[in-house]
Amino acid sequence: MHLRVVSATLVLPLQAKRYGKNVGISAVQEAQASIAHYGASEAWVVTNSHFTDAAIALAKSTVTLINRNQ
Repeated sequence: MHLRVVSATLVLPLQAKRYGKNVGISAVQEAQASIAHYGASEAWVVTNSHFTDAAIALAKSTVTLINRNQ
């Protein structure tokens, strides 16, 4: 699922992933692409699971990752 939160001062692309396994880099890549597409400064990926180490490494600069423990 892809959402976009918009207010007068904020555009926040949001990927929501309901996975039984860890979320990988493809979700982070989609979130990074949405930053450019929507002119946002950051994006979020939210999941009911956890993230792979590769996804965490890729997300460090512009994508906020929120897992089921947060």
